Amino acid sequence: MSRYSNGKLPASELVQVGTPTQVTTRATAQRWGNFVEDARRTYGWVPRITPGENAYRDYDTQVRTKAWACNQGNCGLAAAPGFSSHGGEFEGRDAMAFDVAHWQEVGWAKFKTLAERNGFTVGWFSSEPWHIIDFAPFTMPAGGGNAINTGMPAAPTRKGQQMDLLLLLITPNSGGLRRYLIDPRKEAHREISSLKYNIYNNAGFLGVAGVQPEAYLDQFPNTF
Repeated sequence: MSRYSNGKLPASELVQVGTPTQVTTRATAQRWGNFVEDARRTYGWVPRITPGENAYRDYDTQVRTKAWACNQGNCGLAAAPGFSSHGGEFEGRDAMAFDVAHWQEVGWAKFKTLAERNGFTVGWFSSEPWHIIDFAPFTMPAGGGNAINTGMPAAPTRKGQQMDLLLLLITPNSGGLRRYLIDPRKEAHREISSLKYNIYNNAGFLGVAGVQPEAYLDQFPNTF
C-alpha cells in the first residue's frame, strides 16, 4: 500500500533534484545522485532529467501534461491524472519516476545497467525507454552513497565547460523553425540564429531530441 495518494505528496517530502520544477523524495534524490556519479565516473556521461516537469508531478501537473498530450493529437503520451508513475504512487505502490531522454548517448545496455545497479527499474513501459522508476522512494539506499546530486554539472571552471550547462532546442512556427539556447538552471531561453545553432551543436552542446512544440518554452519563461 502506498504512503500517499497519487499526485498528493506534501511539500515536506520533496527536494529539488534538477531545475526548480523538478523535485522528488530524499531517498530517490539520493539514488539519482548515485546514478549520476556512477555514470560520470564509469563512462564520462552525465545523466540529466529531461527539461520540464519530468520528475515528480503533482495532480495539477498531471492534468496539464495530459491536456498537452491530447492537444498534440496523442493522448497516450501521458497517463490519466491520478495514475502517473511520476505521482509518488503507481498501481498501489510507492513510486517516483524520471525521464532521461538523452539515454541514447550512452546506449541502452549501459543505461539499463547503470540505472538498475543504482536502484531504478527500467523498461516498465516498452514504448518509453527513457523512463526510470524508483519503487522505494522513502527508503534511503544502503550505505547512503553520494550527496544528493541535482544532476546538473558544477559551475564551469573554464570557458569550454559552459556547454555542460546549456541545451539546444528547436520549435516550429508558421515561418519554419525557431532555435533556442536553454539554461535549465535559470529556467531561461534565448533565441539564436541557425548559424549559431550549428556552431553550438558542432561544439558539443546537448540538444533536446526532435522538434518540440512551442509550449515547451513555457517551462523556461525567463530570458538571458
